[in-house]
Amino acid sequence: MFRNSFWMSLILALGCLLLFVISTSSDRQAGAASIHTTLTNVPSSSRDLGFPAIHPSLLAPSIPSAARFTTADVQVYLHTHPFVGGTAVKGTTGSVVSIQFLTSAQASALMKGAETGLPATAAVCYVKLKGPFTLVAPGAMGARPLPTVAYGVEIFDGQTGNLLMWWAPST
Repeated sequence: MFRNSFWMSLILALGCLLLFVISTSSDRQAGAASIHTTLTNVPSSSRDLGFPAIHPSLLAPSIPSAARFTTADVQVYLHTHPFVGGTAVKGTTGSVVSIQFLTSAQASALMKGAETGLPATAAVCYVKLKGPFTLVAPGAMGARPLPTVAYGVEIFDGQTGNLLMWWAPST
């Protein structure tokens, strides 16, 4: 009797978890102007946003809107880390189009209003990568591929070097 109730409880719990995953991974981007994913849920008041990526090579700048790493640091990182938003279409190789150090507000404007999670005056590194890339739905194992896009963008925190988000235009 105990074993049957244990297995029934386990199956019920797994079923609820599966329903939760399916309901939260539905395609909510239909008709949107862009596809973007913020890589953290940490409040924007914290400087620990995102995931560790580029190691800052410069001392803390006296100007808060200046970055703590260089274009060369970004290139080293990109050499071993492909675009996080998707994979290059078979037979192609992604390449770097531009690396720009901007304010969060400027990067947001380039991404049609997508927020970086940092204050408007915070330093970010905006990296545009040429594809084409086949995007992948974030967080859902075995999710169906999303559209192919010509380019993708990665945004790094200018102070910590953390990868904050990726963005791509919709098709």
